[in-house]
Amino acid sequence: MKQVLSVLLFWSVSLTGVAQFVSVEEAVELALEKNFDVRVQRAIAASASNDNRFANGAFLPQLNVTGAYFKTVNNSNNLAFSNSNNPNPIEQPHTGIRLTNSNTSGQMVWPIFDGTKMFATRKRIAELDNLGEVNVRNQMMNSVASVITNYYNIVRQKQQLKAIQELIGVNEVRVKLAEKKLQVGTGGKPELLQAKVDYNAQRILALQQETLIQQLKDQLNGLLGMGLPDVFEISDTIPINLSLTLEEITTGIENSNQTLLAAKKNIEIAAIVVRENRAARSPVISLTSAYNYNRNETAAPISPATQQFTRTNGYNYGVAVTVPILNGFNVHRLVNQAKITLDRLRLIYEQQK
Repeated sequence: MKQVLSVLLFWSVSLTGVAQFVSVEEAVELALEKNFDVRVQRAIAASASNDNRFANGAFLPQLNVTGAYFKTVNNSNNLAFSNSNNPNPIEQPHTGIRLTNSNTSGQMVWPIFDGTKMFATRKRIAELDNLGEVNVRNQMMNSVASVITNYYNIVRQKQQLKAIQELIGVNEVRVKLAEKKLQVGTGGKPELLQAKVDYNAQRILALQQETLIQQLKDQLNGLLGMGLPDVFEISDTIPINLSLTLEEITTGIENSNQTLLAAKKNIEIAAIVVRENRAARSPVISLTSAYNYNRNETAAPISPATQQFTRTNGYNYGVAVTVPILNGFNVHRLVNQAKITLDRLRLIYEQQK
């Protein structure tokens, strides 16, 4: 057992300083899982999807029920004439009069016509749900593109570091040759000093390049939600597909590029908003119904006309029509504002394309 523990301890110590290799495929997979921009966009899309689940609620009636129960204790002092022959009033004090009131009411309002606004609202919510999915795909593509660009930028900088290290080797040989030539008397001190200056300059460049590579690695780790180990290595080559053509890339780009699809979806949503605002000019027809229950109970009479107990209940129903006539041109303002937004989004689409 001691020997086994010693071997495991040796290998754990030996592997501590070994950098883990990360391929570009692994980086892309980790980005789709842990990139914070993608995760935030997924949460936004989930919110839009949740709204779309209840979009049909715009067609349902609104039903509200209210109820109340009160107990009241009052003191009363009345002056009343006993009869017509006695003009002097008689004082009638009452203390601790208990009153009980309970009431319940239910009301239903069901809009059956509002200028087709409810249909436009449902359509807009559904398009927002679709837009959320497009934005998720767009963010995933942008994040993957950023990861790949950063990944191969590190590869490029590593190649640059190799070139600098080769120059360091060349300048190191120059320094040795200059020292030998100075020793045998065929060279001068300035040549040796210049070789050392060039050698030290390349070493400084190498240190700066190593710092730049580490910074790029930290940026890559940030894009991956800090999912990479503290020490890791990547590939040292950049594969290039020389068979790509411009025609292949641009063909059907309006139906495949997620940025353009998102811009097009925003235009459709803006057009629906114009319809929603225009519908506010139409009358609203609603079916209404209500039920009311009210009960009053008095513990002691205040006067001969006081009712000890009353109860009323009943219902009503009908049709209500609301016709907008003048509201400070607010509907006109909202329609114009929606049209301006629609034109702006069309310009954004052309700019993106």
